[in-house]
Amino acid sequence: EPAWTGQLLTDRARGWGWVPRVSLAQAMDELRRGLTTRARL
Repeated sequence: EPAWTGQLLTDRARGWGWVPRVSLAQAMDELRRGLTTRARL
């Protein structure tokens, strides 16, 4: 059965000139903070 591997395929977007503005570590930190904040509500 298919499972998410944590890999995001960005070849197509990069082909259009897209580049990420934050690192993976920064993005994961934002997610953690958001989830922690919501858990306290």
